[in-house]
Formats: sequence, C-alpha cells, structure tokens
Amino acid sequence: MSSGDKPLSLRAYARSRRARGLAGGSLAAVQKAIVSGRIQVVEKGLINPAEADQQWLAQSGPRLIGHRAEVRELLGLARGLVLRLERLAGESREAVGAEPV
Repeated sequence: MSSGDKPLSLRAYARSRRARGLAGGSLAAVQKAIVSGRIQVVEKGLINPAEADQQWLAQSGPRLIGHRAEVRELLGLARGLVLRLERLAGESREAVGAEPV
C-alpha cells in the first residue's frame, strides 16, 4: 500500500484536499460527499485518499470555484457579442429588404 493509499480519517482527508488546493477541504464537505455517494468510506470510518480523489473527480461536474470573476466577465462579453450579432443581422436583413425572423 503506497502512502497515497493509507486510509485517513475524514478530518485528515479534508486537510489533505485543502493542502492540495482541491475542493472539499472541510470536514463538512467530506461528510456531504459521503452522504451523497460521491466518495466511499473504506473501513471503520476511514477513507482511502487515492480512491476517494478518483471517485470525487468522477462524480463531480466541472467546477467554477475560484474562477467566478472570469466566468462573469466572459459571460458579459458573450452577451455583448450576441447583441452585436443580432443588430448586424437585423441591419443586413433591412439592407436586402428581407423580413425579420
């Protein structure tokens, strides 16, 4: 068994996730992941960190934590582009005398 396979307590596993900069770095988050079936307890309330990390990744969708400001900025830019394209499409339809869609 490698050091990454050594079972950890829920608190120790949460600390290890926090130290590695991963989501779920709190006891509450680890408990929630267990209750929801995202990760499994292997024995006597212990977690195999390597297996749990794989399970967590496989059972979780893409995360935006830490990137919310960038996502908001990109959404704003995308909305602006959509509005500009709609305006250009309307001008093009008018130029050729087509009916609005």
